[in-house]
Parts: sequence; structure tokens; C-alpha cells
Amino acid sequence: MRIAGEINHGGYTWYSLPDDMRSLFPTGYDLGVFRDGQMAMFYGGAGLLDTMINQVTFDWDFIGTPGGRAVATLDIVGISAITQHPQEAYELARWMGHGTEGSLRRLEYARQMGIVVSALPVTQSQQVIESLLESVPAEGLRSIYNSLERVLTDGIRVLPGYMQARFSAPTGVQIPGTAHNNAGVETIIRYAILGYVDFADFSALAEQIAQEQLDMARIR
Repeated sequence: MRIAGEINHGGYTWYSLPDDMRSLFPTGYDLGVFRDGQMAMFYGGAGLLDTMINQVTFDWDFIGTPGGRAVATLDIVGISAITQHPQEAYELARWMGHGTEGSLRRLEYARQMGIVVSALPVTQSQQVIESLLESVPAEGLRSIYNSLERVLTDGIRVLPGYMQARFSAPTGVQIPGTAHNNAGVETIIRYAILGYVDFADFSALAEQIAQEQLDMARIR
């Protein structure tokens, strides 16, 4: 929160630009500004790789987040409940989703079909890492694979109550200068970074509400 606030308050972000300067970026704050060479850094996930590779014309690289800890959002591999061959489907999903051979085959098929693999394999196999970097020209991605033991896992797809705890749960907080009279947890975080409020004033409340949401989801 402190680092994000310093970057924003220092005038380094699109959000901190005065209105007359924002008008110079007709697409607003999105990947288009970065793609057009009007922004030095853009925060996003691996799902952006296709756009980065096929639409960005200048040299770019992955630099990660402050502190060197990447955030991983899990992509779930599943099989249909109505498949006539559940064991075979399970074996295929496990083979394609885990291990060196399956990962290498996925990358090979993607190259043959001209598809960018946006779900980065979680692996320590140097074969897989080198094969991935042949397709994705971002040498900085090595930093993730060199620090897998420190990756932060986003709980949104696996932890009941996480969506409410981290984003949508109302707090009763009114954000000065905005129409938010009952801000959610995410709204407080966002406006604290923008300088509307001091997050320290609400951190205990946000933690309490988040814990309540997790506890309720666990009981259900």
C-alpha cells in the first residue's frame, strides 16, 4: 500500500494525471495506452501475453511486482461429469496439466497452431522454462521461476468467501469526495492508493470484515 501510494502520489500514474493531460490519452487507462507506446509500465496477468506478443511492436519485458513476489491465479483443469471415459479423461487432464512431458507437448501444439500459451506452467523443469521462453519473448519471466517458493497464490478460485473478503463486502465507510457511502473492501483499498483516505484508519475494520466473510463461507 505504501509503495503504491508513493508511485501514485508522485504523479507517475495515469490516475494521478490532471484532467488536461488525461485528454491526451483517448483510450483511457487500458492496455491500448501501453500498446501505443504512451505508458512505461502496465500491470496485468498472463492473459495479456497474446496481445503483448501480437500487437506490441516495441521491445518489452516482464519486471514483476515490488519485493520480487509474483502473484499466481490458478487455472483449474477439469473433466466433464458426463464423459463416458472418466478415467481416461482424468489421466489426460493430469498429464497435460502437470509434469514435464505434458507441458512440453502443450507448448509444442500451441506453436504449431500459432496460439500463445497464456496459462504459464508452474514448474521447475528447465526444459519447460526454456521452451516457454522460446514462445514468449520476456526473459524477465525467469524471475518467477527462480522464486516459486515465494509466489503468492490468489485465492479467488479456490477459497470460499475470498471474493467477498477481498473485494465486495460492504464496510459502511464513506469515501470523501465520492459517491461511495458504503464502500466495499476493494473500494477502500483503491481510494487509499489514490490518496482519498488513509488505509491505516480502516485496516482493522477491513481485516475484521474480511475474516467474518471467510468464517461465514466456511460455515456454509
